[in-house]
Amino acid sequence: EWPDGRRDIENVEVTTLHYRGAHAASKARAGFTRYRAGGGRVGARTGRRGGRPFDPDVEVSRLLAGKRSEVGQRLARLFVETWDEEAKRRPIVALLRAALTQEATAPLFRDFLTKRWIGPLADGLGLDHPELRTSLASAQLVGLGIIRYAMRFEPLASMDSDAVVALLAPALQRSLT
Repeated sequence: EWPDGRRDIENVEVTTLHYRGAHAASKARAGFTRYRAGGGRVGARTGRRGGRPFDPDVEVSRLLAGKRSEVGQRLARLFVETWDEEAKRRPIVALLRAALTQEATAPLFRDFLTKRWIGPLADGLGLDHPELRTSLASAQLVGLGIIRYAMRFEPLASMDSDAVVALLAPALQRSLT
Protein backbone atom coordinates (compact mmCIF):
# COMPACT_ATOMS: atom_id res chain seq x y z
CA GLU A 1 0.00 0.00 0.00
CA TRP A 2 1.20 3.51 -0.86
CA PRO A 3 1.46 6.26 1.81
CA ASP A 4 -1.65 7.95 0.39
CA GLY A 5 -3.69 4.76 0.74
CA ARG A 6 -3.57 3.57 -2.88
CA ARG A 7 -3.00 -0.12 -3.46
CA ASP A 8 -1.13 -1.78 -6.29
CA ILE A 9 -4.05 -3.70 -7.75
CA GLU A 10 -4.18 -4.00 -11.49
CA ASN A 11 -6.33 -5.84 -13.99
CA VAL A 12 -9.07 -6.76 -11.56
CA GLU A 13 -11.90 -7.99 -13.72
CA VAL A 14 -15.43 -7.70 -12.41
CA THR A 15 -18.04 -10.17 -13.58
CA THR A 16 -21.51 -9.81 -12.09
CA LEU A 17 -24.54 -12.04 -11.96
CA HIS A 18 -26.04 -9.79 -14.65
CA TYR A 19 -23.72 -11.28 -17.26
CA ARG A 20 -24.84 -14.93 -17.21
CA GLY A 21 -24.85 -17.00 -20.34
CA ALA A 22 -22.54 -18.53 -22.89
CA HIS A 23 -20.67 -15.29 -23.55
CA ALA A 24 -20.47 -14.09 -19.95
CA ALA A 25 -16.77 -13.34 -19.98
CA SER A 26 -16.85 -11.36 -23.22
CA LYS A 27 -19.92 -9.41 -22.12
CA ALA A 28 -18.35 -8.59 -18.80
CA ARG A 29 -15.18 -7.41 -20.49
CA ALA A 30 -17.23 -5.32 -22.91
CA GLY A 31 -18.92 -3.55 -20.01
CA PHE A 32 -16.20 -3.22 -17.40
CA THR A 33 -12.67 -4.17 -18.21
CA ARG A 34 -10.65 -3.23 -15.17
CA TYR A 35 -10.23 -0.84 -12.29
CA ARG A 36 -6.71 0.09 -11.36
CA ALA A 37 -6.83 1.10 -7.74
CA GLY A 38 -3.26 2.36 -7.95
CA GLY A 39 -3.94 5.15 -10.39
CA GLY A 40 -5.87 3.95 -13.39
CA ARG A 41 -9.14 4.88 -14.95
CA VAL A 42 -12.62 3.50 -14.71
CA GLY A 43 -13.85 1.91 -17.91
CA ALA A 44 -10.59 2.34 -19.75
CA ARG A 45 -10.54 0.53 -23.07
CA THR A 46 -8.34 1.32 -25.95
CA GLY A 47 -10.18 2.33 -29.07
CA ARG A 48 -13.55 2.81 -27.38
CA ARG A 49 -15.78 5.46 -28.86
CA GLY A 50 -17.63 7.97 -26.72
CA GLY A 51 -14.76 10.11 -25.49
CA ARG A 52 -11.97 9.64 -23.01
CA PRO A 53 -12.32 7.33 -20.03
CA PHE A 54 -13.02 8.80 -16.62
CA ASP A 55 -9.73 9.71 -14.99
CA PRO A 56 -10.24 10.83 -11.36
CA ASP A 57 -6.94 12.71 -11.20
CA VAL A 58 -7.92 14.90 -14.15
CA GLU A 59 -11.48 15.38 -12.93
CA VAL A 60 -10.50 16.33 -9.37
CA SER A 61 -8.19 19.02 -10.77
CA ARG A 62 -11.04 20.35 -12.89
CA LEU A 63 -13.46 20.30 -9.97
CA LEU A 64 -11.01 22.25 -7.78
CA ALA A 65 -10.52 24.91 -10.47
CA GLY A 66 -13.05 27.68 -10.11
CA LYS A 67 -15.12 29.17 -7.33
CA ARG A 68 -15.46 27.11 -4.19
CA SER A 69 -19.10 28.20 -4.00
CA GLU A 70 -19.78 26.32 -7.25
CA VAL A 71 -18.01 23.01 -6.53
CA GLY A 72 -21.33 21.23 -5.89
CA GLN A 73 -22.62 22.41 -9.25
CA ARG A 74 -19.45 21.27 -11.04
CA LEU A 75 -19.51 17.85 -9.33
CA ALA A 76 -23.21 17.35 -10.05
CA ARG A 77 -22.72 18.32 -13.70
CA LEU A 78 -19.72 15.99 -14.09
CA PHE A 79 -21.58 13.08 -12.50
CA VAL A 80 -24.77 13.50 -14.52
CA GLU A 81 -23.00 14.12 -17.83
CA THR A 82 -20.72 11.11 -17.30
CA TRP A 83 -23.58 8.79 -16.34
CA ASP A 84 -25.85 10.12 -19.10
CA GLU A 85 -23.45 8.73 -21.72
CA GLU A 86 -24.17 5.02 -22.02
CA ALA A 87 -20.60 4.09 -22.94
CA LYS A 88 -19.29 5.80 -19.80
CA ARG A 89 -22.16 4.70 -17.56
CA ARG A 90 -22.02 0.98 -18.40
CA PRO A 91 -18.69 0.17 -16.66
CA ILE A 92 -19.59 2.25 -13.61
CA VAL A 93 -23.00 0.57 -13.24
CA ALA A 94 -21.33 -2.84 -13.63
CA LEU A 95 -18.86 -1.98 -10.84
CA LEU A 96 -21.67 -0.59 -8.67
CA ARG A 97 -23.79 -3.72 -9.13
CA ALA A 98 -20.78 -5.91 -8.41
CA ALA A 99 -19.96 -3.90 -5.29
CA LEU A 100 -23.51 -4.40 -4.03
CA THR A 101 -23.58 -8.15 -4.72
CA GLN A 102 -19.99 -9.34 -4.34
CA GLU A 103 -18.21 -8.76 -1.07
CA ALA A 104 -14.76 -8.79 -2.69
CA THR A 105 -15.69 -5.95 -5.06
CA ALA A 106 -17.05 -3.51 -2.46
CA PRO A 107 -13.57 -2.36 -1.32
CA LEU A 108 -12.64 -1.48 -4.92
CA PHE A 109 -15.69 0.74 -5.30
CA ARG A 110 -15.22 2.28 -1.84
CA ASP A 111 -11.52 2.91 -2.51
CA PHE A 112 -12.33 4.50 -5.85
CA LEU A 113 -14.73 6.96 -4.21
CA THR A 114 -12.80 7.68 -1.03
CA LYS A 115 -9.17 7.49 -2.17
CA ARG A 116 -9.26 8.36 -5.85
CA TRP A 117 -12.16 10.74 -6.45
CA ILE A 118 -14.26 12.32 -3.68
CA GLY A 119 -11.60 11.95 -0.98
CA PRO A 120 -8.95 13.88 -2.95
CA LEU A 121 -11.60 16.47 -3.80
CA ALA A 122 -12.35 16.92 -0.09
CA ASP A 123 -8.62 17.13 0.65
CA GLY A 124 -8.17 19.77 -2.06
CA LEU A 125 -10.99 21.81 -0.58
CA GLY A 126 -9.41 21.58 2.90
CA LEU A 127 -12.65 20.45 4.55
CA ASP A 128 -13.15 19.85 8.23
CA HIS A 129 -14.32 16.26 8.90
CA PRO A 130 -13.27 15.13 5.40
CA GLU A 131 -14.24 11.47 5.95
CA LEU A 132 -17.79 12.42 6.98
CA ARG A 133 -18.17 14.91 4.15
CA THR A 134 -16.78 12.41 1.63
CA SER A 135 -19.30 9.84 2.85
CA LEU A 136 -22.18 12.31 2.54
CA ALA A 137 -21.24 13.38 -0.98
CA SER A 138 -20.65 9.77 -2.02
CA ALA A 139 -24.07 8.78 -0.63
CA GLN A 140 -25.73 11.45 -2.76
CA LEU A 141 -23.91 10.35 -5.91
CA VAL A 142 -24.25 6.60 -5.41
CA GLY A 143 -27.90 7.02 -4.45
CA LEU A 144 -28.59 8.97 -7.63
CA GLY A 145 -26.65 6.41 -9.66
CA ILE A 146 -28.73 3.56 -8.28
CA ILE A 147 -32.12 5.26 -8.53
CA ARG A 148 -31.77 7.15 -11.83
CA TYR A 149 -29.48 4.92 -13.86
CA ALA A 150 -29.56 1.36 -12.47
CA MET A 151 -33.13 0.99 -11.19
CA ARG A 152 -34.64 3.73 -13.38
CA PHE A 153 -37.09 5.20 -10.84
CA GLU A 154 -39.49 7.71 -12.39
CA PRO A 155 -39.72 10.64 -12.64
CA LEU A 156 -35.98 10.91 -11.91
CA ALA A 157 -34.97 8.47 -14.67
CA SER A 158 -36.50 10.51 -17.46
CA MET A 159 -35.91 13.95 -15.97
CA ASP A 160 -33.88 16.46 -17.97
CA SER A 161 -30.20 16.39 -17.01
CA ASP A 162 -30.14 20.10 -16.15
CA ALA A 163 -33.04 19.59 -13.75
CA VAL A 164 -31.25 16.69 -12.05
CA VAL A 165 -28.08 18.78 -11.69
CA ALA A 166 -30.14 21.63 -10.19
CA LEU A 167 -31.61 19.24 -7.59
CA LEU A 168 -28.34 17.45 -6.77
CA ALA A 169 -25.93 20.40 -6.67
CA PRO A 170 -27.17 22.06 -3.43
CA ALA A 171 -26.88 18.78 -1.47
CA LEU A 172 -23.35 18.25 -2.77
CA GLN A 173 -22.45 21.88 -2.02
CA ARG A 174 -23.62 21.49 1.60
CA SER A 175 -21.52 18.34 1.98
CA LEU A 176 -18.39 19.82 0.44
CA THR A 177 -18.24 23.32 1.96
